[in-house]
Amino acid sequence: SGVTISGSALYEARELDANGLGAPGLPRPIRFAEVTVVDGLGDTVQCGQTDSAGNFAVIVPQGSHTYTVSVKSRGKNEKVNAQVFNRPEQKQAYSISKSFTPNQSQALDPLVAPATENLEGGAFNIFDQIVAANEFLRTEVGNCGFASCPNFTVAPNVDVYWEKGFNPGSYVNQGPVSFYMPGQSCLFILGGLNGNVNEADTDHFDNSVIIHEYGHFIEDVMTDTDSPGGPHSGNKQIDPRLAWGEGWGNFFQAAVLNSPYYIDTEGNIDGDTNYIFKIPLEDADPQCASEPYTPGCDVPSETYE
Repeated sequence: SGVTISGSALYEARELDANGLGAPGLPRPIRFAEVTVVDGLGDTVQCGQTDSAGNFAVIVPQGSHTYTVSVKSRGKNEKVNAQVFNRPEQKQAYSISKSFTPNQSQALDPLVAPATENLEGGAFNIFDQIVAANEFLRTEVGNCGFASCPNFTVAPNVDVYWEKGFNPGSYVNQGPVSFYMPGQSCLFILGGLNGNVNEADTDHFDNSVIIHEYGHFIEDVMTDTDSPGGPHSGNKQIDPRLAWGEGWGNFFQAAVLNSPYYIDTEGNIDGDTNYIFKIPLEDADPQCASEPYTPGCDVPSETYE
Protein backbone atom coordinates (compact mmCIF):
# COMPACT_ATOMS: atom_id res chain seq x y z
CA SER A 1 0.00 0.00 0.00
CA GLY A 2 1.15 3.53 -0.70
CA VAL A 3 0.40 7.08 0.33
CA THR A 4 0.56 10.28 -1.71
CA ILE A 5 3.09 12.92 -0.68
CA SER A 6 2.51 16.29 -2.32
CA GLY A 7 4.19 19.65 -2.06
CA SER A 8 5.60 22.59 -3.95
CA ALA A 9 9.09 23.85 -4.75
CA LEU A 10 9.96 27.54 -4.94
CA TYR A 11 13.08 29.66 -5.33
CA GLU A 12 13.96 33.19 -4.35
CA ALA A 13 15.67 35.64 -6.70
CA ARG A 14 16.88 39.18 -6.12
CA GLU A 15 14.88 41.83 -7.97
CA LEU A 16 16.38 44.66 -10.00
CA ASP A 17 15.92 48.17 -8.63
CA ALA A 18 17.32 51.58 -9.53
CA ASN A 19 20.78 50.66 -8.25
CA GLY A 20 21.12 47.02 -9.29
CA LEU A 21 20.19 43.86 -7.40
CA GLY A 22 17.87 44.63 -4.51
CA ALA A 23 16.17 42.38 -1.97
CA PRO A 24 14.72 38.98 -2.87
CA GLY A 25 11.22 39.15 -4.28
CA LEU A 26 8.34 36.77 -3.78
CA PRO A 27 9.34 33.11 -4.28
CA ARG A 28 8.86 31.76 -7.81
CA PRO A 29 7.97 28.20 -8.84
CA ILE A 30 10.71 25.73 -9.67
CA ARG A 31 9.32 24.40 -12.93
CA PHE A 32 9.86 20.98 -14.55
CA ALA A 33 12.64 19.95 -12.16
CA GLU A 34 13.55 16.47 -10.97
CA VAL A 35 12.00 15.17 -7.74
CA THR A 36 13.46 12.19 -5.86
CA VAL A 37 12.52 10.38 -2.67
CA VAL A 38 15.14 8.38 -0.77
CA ASP A 39 14.90 6.18 2.29
CA GLY A 40 17.13 6.21 5.36
CA LEU A 41 19.81 4.22 3.51
CA GLY A 42 19.92 6.71 0.67
CA ASP A 43 18.21 4.36 -1.79
CA THR A 44 15.80 5.96 -4.26
CA VAL A 45 12.23 4.75 -3.76
CA GLN A 46 10.40 7.17 -6.05
CA CYS A 47 10.99 9.95 -8.54
CA GLY A 48 9.02 12.49 -10.54
CA GLN A 49 9.10 16.15 -11.53
CA THR A 50 7.51 19.46 -10.67
CA ASP A 51 4.85 20.95 -12.91
CA SER A 52 4.54 24.47 -14.33
CA ALA A 53 3.51 25.79 -10.90
CA GLY A 54 6.30 24.02 -9.02
CA ASN A 55 3.94 21.40 -7.57
CA PHE A 56 4.68 17.69 -7.26
CA ALA A 57 3.00 14.54 -6.00
CA VAL A 58 4.60 11.11 -5.53
CA ILE A 59 3.34 7.80 -4.15
CA VAL A 60 5.62 6.13 -1.60
CA PRO A 61 5.31 3.03 0.61
CA GLN A 62 3.28 3.64 3.74
CA GLY A 63 5.12 3.15 7.01
CA SER A 64 6.85 4.71 10.01
CA HIS A 65 10.35 5.10 8.55
CA THR A 66 11.78 8.49 7.62
CA TYR A 67 12.09 9.46 3.95
CA THR A 68 13.52 12.56 2.29
CA VAL A 69 12.10 14.27 -0.77
CA SER A 70 14.44 16.47 -2.81
CA VAL A 71 13.94 18.82 -5.74
CA LYS A 72 17.08 19.12 -7.83
CA SER A 73 18.46 21.77 -10.19
CA ARG A 74 18.02 19.63 -13.26
CA GLY A 75 15.36 18.30 -15.59
CA LYS A 76 15.27 15.95 -18.56
CA ASN A 77 11.79 16.02 -20.03
CA GLU A 78 9.69 17.49 -22.83
CA LYS A 79 10.15 21.01 -21.40
CA VAL A 80 13.86 21.29 -20.62
CA ASN A 81 17.13 19.35 -20.87
CA ALA A 82 19.54 20.97 -18.43
CA GLN A 83 21.31 20.54 -15.15
CA VAL A 84 23.03 23.10 -12.96
CA PHE A 85 26.13 21.63 -11.31
CA ASN A 86 28.62 23.09 -8.86
CA ARG A 87 31.84 22.43 -10.85
CA PRO A 88 33.06 20.11 -13.62
CA GLU A 89 35.24 17.93 -11.42
CA GLN A 90 32.32 17.13 -9.05
CA LYS A 91 29.11 17.54 -11.09
CA GLN A 92 26.87 17.84 -8.05
CA ALA A 93 23.39 19.21 -8.75
CA TYR A 94 21.87 21.55 -6.20
CA SER A 95 18.83 20.46 -4.22
CA ILE A 96 16.35 21.51 -1.56
CA SER A 97 14.99 18.76 0.67
CA LYS A 98 12.50 17.92 3.38
CA SER A 99 12.14 14.79 5.52
CA PHE A 100 8.81 13.16 6.34
CA THR A 101 7.20 10.01 7.73
CA PRO A 102 4.77 8.44 5.24
CA ASN A 103 2.25 7.17 7.78
CA GLN A 104 -0.52 8.84 5.77
CA SER A 105 -1.09 10.89 2.64
CA GLN A 106 0.00 14.45 3.33
CA ALA A 107 0.91 17.84 1.86
CA LEU A 108 4.35 19.06 2.90
CA ASP A 109 5.25 22.66 3.60
CA PRO A 110 6.80 24.36 0.54
CA LEU A 111 10.48 23.72 -0.18
CA VAL A 112 12.18 27.09 -0.79
CA ALA A 113 15.63 27.74 -2.27
CA PRO A 114 16.92 30.99 -0.70
CA ALA A 115 18.52 33.97 -2.45
CA THR A 116 20.82 34.59 0.53
CA GLU A 117 23.18 32.54 2.75
CA ASN A 118 23.67 29.18 0.98
CA LEU A 119 22.18 30.77 -2.15
CA GLU A 120 20.56 27.70 -3.71
CA GLY A 121 18.14 30.20 -5.26
CA GLY A 122 20.94 31.21 -7.61
CA ALA A 123 21.18 27.71 -9.08
CA PHE A 124 17.42 27.39 -9.50
CA ASN A 125 17.17 30.85 -11.06
CA ILE A 126 19.75 29.80 -13.67
CA PHE A 127 17.74 26.63 -14.32
CA ASP A 128 14.49 28.57 -14.68
CA GLN A 129 15.98 30.98 -17.24
CA ILE A 130 16.77 27.96 -19.41
CA VAL A 131 13.19 26.76 -18.94
CA ALA A 132 11.98 30.21 -20.03
CA ALA A 133 14.23 30.20 -23.10
CA ASN A 134 12.83 26.82 -24.19
CA GLU A 135 9.27 28.05 -23.65
CA PHE A 136 10.02 31.09 -25.82
CA LEU A 137 11.39 28.94 -28.64
CA ARG A 138 8.39 26.61 -28.52
CA THR A 139 6.09 29.61 -28.80
CA GLU A 140 8.00 31.25 -31.65
CA VAL A 141 9.20 28.28 -33.73
CA GLY A 142 7.19 25.36 -32.38
CA ASN A 143 5.49 25.49 -35.76
CA CYS A 144 8.23 26.65 -38.08
CA GLY A 145 6.15 26.79 -41.26
CA PHE A 146 8.91 25.75 -43.68
CA ALA A 147 9.41 22.24 -45.05
CA SER A 148 13.16 22.25 -44.33
CA CYS A 149 12.77 23.68 -40.82
CA PRO A 150 11.98 21.24 -38.00
CA ASN A 151 9.47 22.34 -35.40
CA PHE A 152 11.14 23.16 -32.09
CA THR A 153 10.22 20.97 -29.13
CA VAL A 154 13.06 21.12 -26.60
CA ALA A 155 16.74 21.96 -26.93
CA PRO A 156 19.46 19.31 -26.49
CA ASN A 157 21.06 18.80 -23.11
CA VAL A 158 23.27 21.51 -21.61
CA ASP A 159 25.45 21.33 -18.50
CA VAL A 160 25.70 24.54 -16.48
CA TYR A 161 28.41 25.10 -13.89
CA TRP A 162 27.91 27.63 -11.11
CA GLU A 163 29.11 27.92 -7.53
CA LYS A 164 28.50 30.59 -4.91
CA GLY A 165 31.48 32.97 -4.68
CA PHE A 166 33.45 31.25 -7.46
CA ASN A 167 34.79 32.79 -10.67
CA PRO A 168 34.75 30.18 -13.48
CA GLY A 169 37.07 32.47 -15.43
CA SER A 170 39.85 30.94 -13.34
CA TYR A 171 39.53 27.84 -15.54
CA VAL A 172 40.59 29.91 -18.57
CA ASN A 173 42.88 32.45 -16.85
CA GLN A 174 40.29 35.23 -16.98
CA GLY A 175 38.89 37.71 -14.50
CA PRO A 176 35.27 37.48 -13.32
CA VAL A 177 33.27 36.26 -16.33
CA SER A 178 30.47 33.98 -17.52
CA PHE A 179 31.04 32.10 -20.76
CA TYR A 180 30.04 29.24 -23.06
CA MET A 181 32.43 26.52 -24.22
CA PRO A 182 31.77 25.92 -27.95
CA GLY A 183 31.45 22.30 -28.94
CA GLN A 184 31.16 21.11 -25.33
CA SER A 185 27.53 22.06 -24.56
CA CYS A 186 28.38 23.62 -21.24
CA LEU A 187 27.90 27.07 -19.72
CA PHE A 188 29.88 28.63 -16.90
CA ILE A 189 28.00 31.24 -14.86
CA LEU A 190 29.84 33.66 -12.60
CA GLY A 191 29.13 33.11 -8.89
CA GLY A 192 31.32 35.85 -7.45
CA LEU A 193 34.98 36.22 -6.58
CA ASN A 194 36.94 34.63 -3.73
CA GLY A 195 33.75 33.81 -1.85
CA ASN A 196 32.35 37.32 -2.20
CA VAL A 197 28.79 37.65 -3.53
CA ASN A 198 27.67 40.94 -1.95
CA GLU A 199 30.23 43.28 -3.55
CA ALA A 200 31.74 41.29 -6.43
CA ASP A 201 30.35 40.79 -9.93
CA THR A 202 27.89 37.87 -9.97
CA ASP A 203 25.60 36.60 -12.71
CA HIS A 204 23.29 34.08 -11.01
CA PHE A 205 20.51 36.69 -10.87
CA ASP A 206 21.56 38.55 -14.05
CA ASN A 207 19.03 36.93 -16.34
CA SER A 208 20.32 38.85 -19.36
CA VAL A 209 23.73 37.25 -18.97
CA ILE A 210 22.38 33.74 -18.30
CA ILE A 211 20.15 33.72 -21.39
CA HIS A 212 22.84 35.41 -23.50
CA GLU A 213 25.21 32.53 -22.74
CA TYR A 214 22.45 29.99 -23.33
CA GLY A 215 21.87 31.72 -26.66
CA HIS A 216 25.45 30.85 -27.64
CA PHE A 217 24.64 27.22 -26.83
CA ILE A 218 21.50 27.35 -29.01
CA GLU A 219 23.50 28.92 -31.85
CA ASP A 220 26.19 26.25 -31.51
CA VAL A 221 24.01 23.12 -31.39
CA MET A 222 21.03 24.14 -33.54
CA THR A 223 22.47 26.44 -36.22
CA ASP A 224 25.61 26.94 -38.29
CA THR A 225 27.98 29.33 -36.53
CA ASP A 226 31.51 30.43 -37.42
CA SER A 227 32.22 32.85 -34.57
CA PRO A 228 35.88 32.57 -33.50
CA GLY A 229 35.03 33.62 -29.95
CA GLY A 230 37.50 35.62 -27.89
CA PRO A 231 37.52 38.98 -26.06
CA HIS A 232 34.82 41.47 -27.02
CA SER A 233 33.35 44.73 -25.86
CA GLY A 234 30.63 47.12 -26.94
CA ASN A 235 33.31 49.81 -27.20
CA LYS A 236 35.55 48.03 -29.73
CA GLN A 237 35.54 46.95 -33.34
CA ILE A 238 35.75 43.17 -33.50
CA ASP A 239 35.66 40.34 -36.05
CA PRO A 240 32.24 40.53 -37.80
CA ARG A 241 31.62 36.83 -37.12
CA LEU A 242 32.16 37.41 -33.40
CA ALA A 243 30.04 40.57 -33.52
CA TRP A 244 27.20 38.59 -35.13
CA GLY A 245 27.37 35.87 -32.46
CA GLU A 246 27.38 38.40 -29.61
CA GLY A 247 24.58 40.35 -31.27
CA TRP A 248 22.55 37.14 -31.46
CA GLY A 249 23.10 36.49 -27.73
CA ASN A 250 22.01 40.03 -26.88
CA PHE A 251 18.95 39.79 -29.12
CA PHE A 252 17.96 36.36 -27.82
CA GLN A 253 18.00 37.38 -24.16
CA ALA A 254 16.03 40.54 -24.92
CA ALA A 255 13.41 38.55 -26.84
CA VAL A 256 13.04 35.90 -24.12
CA LEU A 257 12.80 38.52 -21.35
CA ASN A 258 10.70 40.92 -23.46
CA SER A 259 13.07 43.72 -22.46
CA PRO A 260 15.00 46.30 -24.53
CA TYR A 261 18.06 46.05 -22.25
CA TYR A 262 21.21 44.00 -21.89
CA ILE A 263 22.00 44.15 -18.17
CA ASP A 264 24.91 43.15 -15.95
CA THR A 265 25.08 44.01 -12.26
CA GLU A 266 27.71 43.98 -9.56
CA GLY A 267 27.12 43.15 -5.90
CA ASN A 268 23.72 43.40 -4.26
CA ILE A 269 21.81 45.48 -1.74
CA ASP A 270 23.33 43.51 1.18
CA GLY A 271 26.76 44.87 0.24
CA ASP A 272 27.56 47.38 -2.49
CA THR A 273 25.48 47.26 -5.65
CA ASN A 274 25.49 48.95 -9.04
CA TYR A 275 24.93 48.34 -12.74
CA ILE A 276 28.06 47.35 -14.65
CA PHE A 277 26.05 48.14 -17.75
CA LYS A 278 22.42 48.58 -18.68
CA ILE A 279 22.49 48.93 -22.45
CA PRO A 280 19.32 49.96 -24.30
CA LEU A 281 19.65 47.77 -27.38
CA GLU A 282 17.40 49.93 -29.55
CA ASP A 283 19.24 53.20 -28.83
CA ALA A 284 21.80 54.17 -31.48
CA ASP A 285 23.64 56.62 -29.18
CA PRO A 286 27.20 55.21 -28.82
CA GLN A 287 27.40 56.64 -25.31
CA CYS A 288 24.53 54.35 -24.27
CA ALA A 289 26.40 51.27 -25.47
CA SER A 290 29.43 52.01 -23.31
CA GLU A 291 30.65 50.77 -19.97
CA PRO A 292 30.04 51.70 -17.22
CA TYR A 293 26.29 52.33 -17.18
CA THR A 294 25.40 55.83 -18.37
CA PRO A 295 22.53 57.50 -16.46
CA GLY A 296 19.91 58.92 -18.78
CA CYS A 297 20.06 56.01 -21.22
CA ASP A 298 17.02 54.26 -19.74
CA VAL A 299 14.10 53.23 -21.94
CA PRO A 300 10.67 54.15 -20.50
CA SER A 301 9.42 51.02 -18.77
CA GLU A 302 5.88 51.37 -20.10
CA THR A 303 7.22 50.68 -23.61
CA TYR A 304 7.75 47.01 -22.79
CA GLU A 305 5.12 46.21 -20.19
